[in-house]
Amino acid sequence: MTLITQFSVLLISPILLCVFVAVWIKNRFGTGYWVIMAGIVLGIASMGLTFYKFYKKYTSDKDNDDNLPPQSNRHF
Repeated sequence: MTLITQFSVLLISPILLCVFVAVWIKNRFGTGYWVIMAGIVLGIASMGLTFYKFYKKYTSDKDNDDNLPPQSNRHF
């Protein structure tokens, strides 16, 4: 259950944050709606990158961990 909650928050938060910032920029500086569209595109791209990292982390090949020496750390 925790993994599903973490996954949903990781996917929704980049879009909401980018749209929130884009709306703030539009209202603050009086720009057009293109800023909001750019925020949506940036949020979707960020969500895709987050999904990719999450997917790679939880579907990595566990056999490679057995081949590492005991004292080494695996850094991403």
